[in-house]
Amino acid sequence: MHVSPGTTEEEMDTIFANLNLMGGDNVLDWYIIGPFDEHFAVGSALWRSKKDIKKTFRQHFPKKARFHIMDVTAERSAKVLFEGNMWPIGAIDIRVVRNSFSLAFAYKEGRLSVTTWTPLDLTKFKRL
Repeated sequence: MHVSPGTTEEEMDTIFANLNLMGGDNVLDWYIIGPFDEHFAVGSALWRSKKDIKKTFRQHFPKKARFHIMDVTAERSAKVLFEGNMWPIGAIDIRVVRNSFSLAFAYKEGRLSVTTWTPLDLTKFKRL
C-alpha cells in the first residue's frame, strides 16, 4: 500500500478497510517504510509523526499486531549518475520478497529504466 502526504482521511479509511478485507486483521507484523522526514514536513499530511502512524495502525488492527518502521529518507536523497550529472533519486520504489521463513526488503530509484535493487539494512527497522 502507499500512503502519500496528500492522502485524505476518507482515503486512509478506505486503504485500511481494504487491507482488512484482504486479511489484514490476521497479520501479526506490519512493516512500514517511507521517507518520513520529508513526509512529516508536509503541512497537510495526516501523519506528522511516527506516533500518528502508530495510532492509525492501532485503530485498524488487533492489539496483538506489532508495527515496525524504517525511514528511507537517506536512500531517497542519495544521488545517482543520470545523463552525465549527479541527481537525487527523488522517487523510490520498495519491494519485499518472502523467503521460506524471512522477508527481504530492497529499494531502487523510481525510474522504470532502473532495474537494480539494493537491499535495505533490516537493522534500521524500529518497533513502533
